[in-house]
Formats: sequence, structure tokens, C-alpha cells
Amino acid sequence: MLVGLGVVYYLMLPGIGDEVRASDRMHDAVYDYMLTKEKRTPKELTFYKCDGFHWARVWAEPRAYPPSNPYDDVNKYRVSVNQQADGAFQISTLPGGGNDIPCGK
Repeated sequence: MLVGLGVVYYLMLPGIGDEVRASDRMHDAVYDYMLTKEKRTPKELTFYKCDGFHWARVWAEPRAYPPSNPYDDVNKYRVSVNQQADGAFQISTLPGGGNDIPCGK
């Protein structure tokens, strides 16, 4: 019985490329990064588990000028999030170019 529960638990763990809920610290770090480095206000953040890091898709609030649809590519960002040994997060914007596949699969 216990072994069966262990197997079920293992099979339910997120795999590479699966959407995950980020910790509050990671979420706040990416939000702050977008405000300070990219000068955009995040509207929607989606995190994915990758091999050794997290990948996030960020939809930013549309800018007033030039007007754009909220889901235009100009409002979409992809960021890589690495947690360092001291607990801090190293965040970098990934190049766009239509590569919207989590973890670059």
C-alpha cells in the first residue's frame, strides 16, 4: 500500500516542460525584474519547470502608445529564472523570435 502511494506520488510530480506554481519569492522576483529592467508591468505570469531552472511566459500590460491588443507578441516576454545557492534569483530575458515553447524543447 505504501509503495503504491509512493509510485503514485512520483508519477504526479511535474516533469520538464510542465506548468508549475512558482514560489511567492520567485513570482515577486520576476514581477520586480519586469518592472525595473524591462519597464513593463506584468499582467499574467506562467511558470514552467525545466532542467535546472524555471522558464516563465510573461504577458505585460499593453502600452498606451502605440495602441496594441493585450495579447500581441509585443506584450509577451520569456524569462529564464535560476535560483542561486544563496537563495537569490538570477533572471534574464530570453530572445523572442517566436520561440514560445517552454524550456526551448
